[in-house]
Amino acid sequence: MVLLATIIMAGRGTKHPKRRQEMQYLQAAISEAMRLYPPVPVDTKACLKDDVMPDGMFIGKGWFATYHTYAMGRMEKIWGKDCCEYKPERWLDENGEYRQESLFRFPVFHGGPRMCLGKKCREIHCGFDSGEV
Repeated sequence: MVLLATIIMAGRGTKHPKRRQEMQYLQAAISEAMRLYPPVPVDTKACLKDDVMPDGMFIGKGWFATYHTYAMGRMEKIWGKDCCEYKPERWLDENGEYRQESLFRFPVFHGGPRMCLGKKCREIHCGFDSGEV
């Protein structure tokens, strides 16, 4: 946490996008917080027409599909034995660079062609807000 505070203080007062992108650990810390505490913990979609999921499961018109990003963020099968621990380092590669997980493994902003427009806002505003702390 001392490292995170140092990184935030180094970017204090900056609104320059390039400078925020350089704060790799900050991005990792924000992603880790959102993994454990997603802004939309449960989401439901309605099926408009009969369809088949990639695993072959049939979904009928009018059916609902619900997924739990809160639960997914704590699944050992997805995140490993330390899945319930706050560990920003899981988002950094061996060079300390931030790496984005698959949007289907980390569906906080959904995935595919209808990805949430708020994803970019999160990157911008969280950078501004933490730079101002």
